[in-house]
Amino acid sequence: MTIQPRTFIRSIVGVVSLMALCLAFALGTSAGQTAKTVQYRTITMPFPPATALLQSKLEEFGAEGWELVFVIQQSGTLIFKRSQS
Repeated sequence: MTIQPRTFIRSIVGVVSLMALCLAFALGTSAGQTAKTVQYRTITMPFPPATALLQSKLEEFGAEGWELVFVIQQSGTLIFKRSQS
């Protein structure tokens, strides 16, 4: 049985491509990318909060870079996050 040249070349290209893909996944982030640290902060307010109180807290936290990501209505908990590089 003889191996056809085209079949052999396609096999080599396939193996090299698979190895390159595995290497890319194994290395993770590329150079120049850094992992970000995420901070979380929670506050508890009477629910439903007074509109003025809620607005002032949202503006205060927003000015510090916090983003409201989740509200737990039963406990009146507000969950904020912000990224640090």
